[in-house]
Amino acid sequence: MKKLFVALMAVLVLAGCVDKKTPKTEADVMVMTAAVMESAAVKLESATTADEVIDVMASVVTEMNELKNVAGDLLTSLDGMDQEVLLEKYPEEMKTVEAAGMKYTEVLMTKMELIQNMTPEQQERLVEIFNGLEM
Repeated sequence: MKKLFVALMAVLVLAGCVDKKTPKTEADVMVMTAAVMESAAVKLESATTADEVIDVMASVVTEMNELKNVAGDLLTSLDGMDQEVLLEKYPEEMKTVEAAGMKYTEVLMTKMELIQNMTPEQQERLVEIFNGLEM
């Protein structure tokens, strides 16, 4: 189950959301990433079943794949930067991403009992969702 939790966190760290505009800068991608984490946290707060948690993860993977399709180069550029460079180059965006990540993590921790008690079918569904993640 620990690996599952790590996978959930990895998706959120990389995730972004696509709205009606295409991100033009790395900062845009970072802001979109924070927005998807905030949205996922809100959805997770209201989740009362493992299936609802899985649905939230599915939407995150979908949004990340959409972002990769429209801004893959920007994502690759961000992925290649270390933490110090990101903090220096995008201090406000990093604060926003970190705050959203903390909120998401706190909410996810409240759902650990649901995650730990997933049925084998639910675990399989979650694995299939993560296998659809375009890296």
